[in-house]
Amino acid sequence: MEIQICRVCLGTSPVMINIFDNAPGLGISIADMITQCTPYEISEEDCYPENICDSCLHCARTAFEIRQTIETSHQIYLQMKNTKNLPVNVNHGVGFSERKKKHKCLKSSSHKSILNAHAGEKPYKCYHCSKSFSAPIYLQRHIRTHTGERPYKCSHCSKSFSQKGNLTAHNRSHTDERPFKCSHCSKSFTHKSTLNEHIRTHTGERPYKCSHCSKSFSQRSTLTAHNRNHTGERPFKCSHCSKSFSHRGTLNVHIRSHTKERPYKCSHCSKSFTHKNTLKAHIRTHTAERL
Repeated sequence: MEIQICRVCLGTSPVMINIFDNAPGLGISIADMITQCTPYEISEEDCYPENICDSCLHCARTAFEIRQTIETSHQIYLQMKNTKNLPVNVNHGVGFSERKKKHKCLKSSSHKSILNAHAGEKPYKCYHCSKSFSAPIYLQRHIRTHTGERPYKCSHCSKSFSQKGNLTAHNRSHTDERPFKCSHCSKSFTHKSTLNEHIRTHTGERPYKCSHCSKSFSQRSTLTAHNRNHTGERPFKCSHCSKSFSHRGTLNVHIRSHTKERPYKCSHCSKSFTHKNTLKAHIRTHTAERL
C-alpha cells in the first residue's frame, strides 16, 4: 500500500485530504487556495503528492482567509471613501454586523468562516445592497456583481472573468483538456459540474424538485428555467424590440430574426440555418436517415 505524504511538509498523518478537493466552507479547491497565497502553481498533471495534512491545511486556510479579508476590506474602504461614506464599526471592523450573534456550536473549528456558516452567521456585509456573507471570499465575489470587475484575464483571447475558477475552466476550451472522466462510460469533460450532470444520465438521479408541481430535474438550471413557467417571469429582453422571454435560448433564437444570423452550417453543402433542429432535419436529406 502506497504511503501518503503531505505535499506541503512531506510528513505523514492519519488524516490526509486530497489537495484538489474543495476547502470546507470556502467554495474553492485547496490547490487554488494555496496557489493564490504562494508563488507555486499546483496542477493535477505535476508529479508531486496530491494530499495535504490537517495541520498544513489549517495554516493554508489561515493565510488564505487573511489575504481575502485584506483584499475585501481594501476594496470596501475605497468604495466607501469614493462615496464619502465611512460607516466602519471600530469594534468589529469593515464588513461585520454591529452586534455579533452569540452561538455556542456543538461542533468545533479553528476557522472563522466554517463556524460562521455552521452557526448561520453572515457578518460580512455588502455596502451596495443588503446581502451578507459568512466569509470574505463570498463577499468579494459578490461585490464584483456590482462593480463589474473581471480581474482574471484569458491569455489566449480577450475574455475576462470575475472568478479564477471560471478562467481555469474557460482555458480548457483553448487547450481541449478534459480532465473529468466518467466512471460509467468513456466520455470526459472540461468542467466537473458537466461531469456531474452527465453522470445523472447513467444514474437517473433528479435531485432538483419543483416546489410548485411534482416535476424534478437533473440540472439546477433546468429547474430554474422550469420555475418561470409557474411565475410568469420573463427576464430575457430583446434589445431590438419589446419582446421578452423566459429562457435565454429562446431569446437567442429570436434575436436571429433581427440579425438574420444563420450559425448552423451544413457540412455536406453550402446551406445554413438559424435553428439547430432545422439543420439536423436537413442533414437527413443527405444521409437518407429517417425518423
